[in-house]
Amino acid sequence: LEIGGGRSGMARNLYPEAHVTTVDIDPGLAPDHAADAASEFVLGDACALPFADGSFEIVTMFDVLEHIEDDRTAASEALR
Repeated sequence: LEIGGGRSGMARNLYPEAHVTTVDIDPGLAPDHAADAASEFVLGDACALPFADGSFEIVTMFDVLEHIEDDRTAASEALR
């Protein structure tokens, strides 16, 4: 899971063999996301992730936590 990945696709670059789900709060970024069998874009809030506990093996947040006002909740959600 890449939280707040937006247009960067950093997790996809770091883990090219993995299926990467990018979650971002900005719906305008969805059309820019390359949709294929190895990735998907989900509209969502880092403070209330739309996934069940333990859904992902790895969670990344590159250059995003400092932009979230309630950063403690976002970090807690990532750990969940």
